[in-house]
Amino acid sequence: MGIKADGNMIKRVISSFIIGWTCFGCLLAGGLPLFIMIGVISTIGSLEFVKILNHKGFYPFKSVIIFSNLLILLLVSLKANELLPLVFCVATTLAFLAVIFRGRQPYIANVATTALGFLYLGWLPAHIIMIRQLETVGIGFIKPEMSNGVVYLLMFFLSVMLTDIGAFYIGKKFGKHKLCPVISPNKTVEGAIGGGISALIICLVVAWFTGLNFIHSVLIAILTTIFAQLGDLSESLLKRDAGVKDSGASIPGHGGFLDRTDGYIFASPIIFYYVNFIILHNDFGFMTRILELIHGIG
Repeated sequence: MGIKADGNMIKRVISSFIIGWTCFGCLLAGGLPLFIMIGVISTIGSLEFVKILNHKGFYPFKSVIIFSNLLILLLVSLKANELLPLVFCVATTLAFLAVIFRGRQPYIANVATTALGFLYLGWLPAHIIMIRQLETVGIGFIKPEMSNGVVYLLMFFLSVMLTDIGAFYIGKKFGKHKLCPVISPNKTVEGAIGGGISALIICLVVAWFTGLNFIHSVLIAILTTIFAQLGDLSESLLKRDAGVKDSGASIPGHGGFLDRTDGYIFASPIIFYYVNFIILHNDFGFMTRILELIHGIG
């Protein structure tokens, strides 16, 4: 038993080292390398997503999901975001057409889960690329630009990673109170707090070395750790409802790509919008517009 556990740990360490440094290089490079990295994660994640839902008796169309996701990521990488509404319209239409001409029961669920696939594994992870593009001028697809977007992306990735590590080890050692027993019985409140503290520490370290604002760094840590853990719970919801333990076995010693990237996928939009609207443009007008809309409806 001990030998088997040690072997699994060695696999985890080796795969983490290789994937970690590969991702780090792509994050720094941006442009085409980052597109390829997110594209691989999105594609393998989509295959795992479809396989999970097959266990539930749903049959989303993986070809529509993967094609739409890669197109979304490419347009974002080329800063052609004005074409994204067209992609969403076409992808949604294709989801219906696939069910009409090649579908099987349950029809409505297959359309809905296909649409969920390109939102969850295309549009959400596209924000990782958008964070890297912050404060860049050109497209930078072939010759990427260096900007503060690299710093924000590094802070984001490290805080998600430390959230996972802190939640695992603190929860394992001190966890007593269940965080969400219906969806993920192994996660604890103590682990969630430990993950949050770990994210806060790494964000403050990055801020110290880069000169980022202290308050903004604290808020980035809080937002990242909350949404990363919500992303973890969201993927656990899919797996538990479908009756599967792991999303796959793509990463030796870790499970599937979705198991390791759910936090990054879920947290990236909130960090992009916070940095873009609040830090870079100091624009609180969107909150005013939301309040005005709510008041108008009332």
